Amino acid sequence: MDRSPTALAMAKVSFNADTVDKVLEVLFTEGRRVGGGDRLGKTIIFAKNQKHADFIQQRFDIAWPEHGGQFARTITHGNAYAQSLIDDFSTAGKAPHIAISVDMLDTGIDVPEVVNLVFFKVVRSTSKVLQNVNKAVLSTVQRRRRTSHATQENSQPSART
Repeated sequence: MDRSPTALAMAKVSFNADTVDKVLEVLFTEGRRVGGGDRLGKTIIFAKNQKHADFIQQRFDIAWPEHGGQFARTITHGNAYAQSLIDDFSTAGKAPHIAISVDMLDTGIDVPEVVNLVFFKVVRSTSKVLQNVNKAVLSTVQRRRRTSHATQENSQPSART
């Protein structure tokens, strides 16, 4: 276990209810939205470990009980239905809209609708951070291209007379 001052301070902050609540509030109020601004866009929260992910999930459910425990879900190797949750998260417009992950959505899974990332753990690898940031940026670029392409196709004059 890393006992550096930074790691110990981060561990204290990560499990502090007030800190988690404030991070979630900032995400929920300032995160990128979809559906004409009606809903927070697909979001990945990178948690430190299973216990931390469960804590974040618990704090979300307390703050937003109207979402019935479905809007944000913990998706980790410790979850018996992880693949089903990933499939649901990967579907545009379908809950969960926030995936709280521990090293499961970092690599190898592409969800084009992801528009928000929250790093709630220390990440010492620049390439890992860039890989995840690029995942969100590229998916946004790809989505814009699809929308632009569809708009161009729809604006073409019909071949029918």
